[in-house]
Amino acid sequence: MIIRREEEKDYLEVERLTREAFWDVYRPGCVEHFMLHQMRTDPAFIPELDYVIEEEGRIVANIVYTKVEIIKEDGSSTFGLVFGPISVLKSVQNKGYGSTIIRYTLDLAKEMGYPCVLITGHPDYYHRFGFESATNYGFYYPGYPKKDSNLEDSKSQDISPFFMIKWLASKPFITPGEYHDPSCYSINEEAMQAFDKEFVKIDKLRLV
Repeated sequence: MIIRREEEKDYLEVERLTREAFWDVYRPGCVEHFMLHQMRTDPAFIPELDYVIEEEGRIVANIVYTKVEIIKEDGSSTFGLVFGPISVLKSVQNKGYGSTIIRYTLDLAKEMGYPCVLITGHPDYYHRFGFESATNYGFYYPGYPKKDSNLEDSKSQDISPFFMIKWLASKPFITPGEYHDPSCYSINEEAMQAFDKEFVKIDKLRLV
């Protein structure tokens, strides 16, 4: 097993891997391969944290990181990190490749001096890496009330466990505020459909 930086020659193979890994997982088909494609030219993208796992001549896993803006209450901003998509070849999922590449790149991000990583994901999986609720530190997600809000909002209760932070420096290293996804996370459906036509056709899950 080799853990290394992704290279330009890997792009198509990694996009195919990502497409296979996410196909019909969160929606009919997927958008993650297109998201990855447009990330690589976005100013928020961090090439130094774009890694793959290669085994027996094929790429079996990939992870990418981007900078995220945190808007503080005084209107100023600071930055943290977000990772994803994280892709593992379906035939080797649940064998530790995802955990390996996450731990490896989190250590690199810490060495590079980044203060924290903010994600949305399943706490049962991400707690093992040291992630905890970001709302406990005053971070909040756009469209959802803050943790100390008096509003009775079911969305606030739903997202709190899934919006998480891992501190890479002594906490709290940065002033909390409102999290904003990088622009490359936004998907133009028409552009995505056109991009997907470059890949082998796969039948999508049919919605009932």
